[in-house]
Amino acid sequence: MQVVKEVGNSSFFKDEFVRLNSRDCKLLLEFSEEHFSYSILQISTNEVLYTAVSNVVLNWFQATESQLTDIFNKEEVFNFKFGEVVILTDTIYSTLVPKVFFDQNKINTYLNTNMYLSKVALKYLSFELADLEYQYLYILPETLYSFLEKNFLSISFRATESELLNFLNRKNVAIQYVNVHITYTKLHFCYFEDKKLKFSNTFSYQSNEDLLYNILNIYKQLGLNTEKVILNLSGIIIKQSEIYELLYKYIKFINFQKRPLKLNYSKSLKEMPEHYFMHHYAALL
Repeated sequence: MQVVKEVGNSSFFKDEFVRLNSRDCKLLLEFSEEHFSYSILQISTNEVLYTAVSNVVLNWFQATESQLTDIFNKEEVFNFKFGEVVILTDTIYSTLVPKVFFDQNKINTYLNTNMYLSKVALKYLSFELADLEYQYLYILPETLYSFLEKNFLSISFRATESELLNFLNRKNVAIQYVNVHITYTKLHFCYFEDKKLKFSNTFSYQSNEDLLYNILNIYKQLGLNTEKVILNLSGIIIKQSEIYELLYKYIKFINFQKRPLKLNYSKSLKEMPEHYFMHHYAALL
């Protein structure tokens, strides 16, 4: 799959950011199982200045404190003190619980962790989804959670899937509304019907065929007509790609999402496809 590894000026921190007050900026960090990416918003101008994907490859669920320290010492973005920091986690270890059934005291019973995760000290996190009748639950490795809390002030923790759901819930106007958000190793599929969330789940994939199978299978399970129901896409997919061509063979109408209109964007980001990093910008609202 063809993707953008980095957007913006590669010398951004040396040429541009050093002239700004970093305390007037909000940093968004997104962690997946092996990658992390980030975006920087200047609070006073409401402008997203920069977005990038780090070249660092690390399994964050296994990372030790010394590994985290080493990475944070090497990455330029961590040399600055930000006014606010938002942590996004892109994970399959999450679930939705109807608010009427949620019990904070039972939070660690809602998620079934496999044998591997049972060997890792975990931090269970939950928060209410605005305007939806669900509580969102997910987990972070305790080592990563504690390290981030220790190294950042004014920090808040969220999840990729939850930010997508909140953003799409506010904008969906169709009777049947499907969105698939694609990352390097996962797809997030959500479906709204009559403006109510009916389905949301995250799936891992290894090939374009896996991704296609999952999407078509969910369409079938939900009884959605591939000749009528629009597939909205966000994430790293581009039109000139094999997976797009595969999808278009089976789904008649495909649409690419737009980034939030309530934010301003730097010149370099305006040149980027609008559906890229949509979830970053939704979380910065």
